[in-house]
Amino acid sequence: MARREIDGINFMGTLAEIKSQIGNNQLEVLPRDQISDQGDRVIDTLWIITISGHHFSRSSSSKSVYIQDSFFKTAEGVGVGSSVQEFVNCYGVPKYVEEDIGYSLYFESHNLRLSVYITPDCQCEHSFESLDKKCIIENMFILVPA
Repeated sequence: MARREIDGINFMGTLAEIKSQIGNNQLEVLPRDQISDQGDRVIDTLWIITISGHHFSRSSSSKSVYIQDSFFKTAEGVGVGSSVQEFVNCYGVPKYVEEDIGYSLYFESHNLRLSVYITPDCQCEHSFESLDKKCIIENMFILVPA
């Protein structure tokens, strides 16, 4: 299994494992009771990890880490604020999915599985080939093992 870290924290671990790694960093645990997009009730815990005033999150039931902050980068040096082309240069051509609002790209390379989101104002004609590669990544989900 690949080891993925953000600022030295292996975020693939359990809550207890993450807590043991954070040192002076902060971990906030918030209970959640919500309705999913599919209409199912979801009861879980949101873990918000703060490093030097920057945040990323993971829910206890989720198989991904959610990042909206350009402070955090992958080991290959890309993240929120990077262009689509920078991600393609690192990870190759992604799977393209048109969402209700915006576009998602799914990359699998370097023992890393991630999805990135691009806003709908990015120029695109319903295919990855037509997507403006200068568009900026708005957020990303790094998929973690079950």
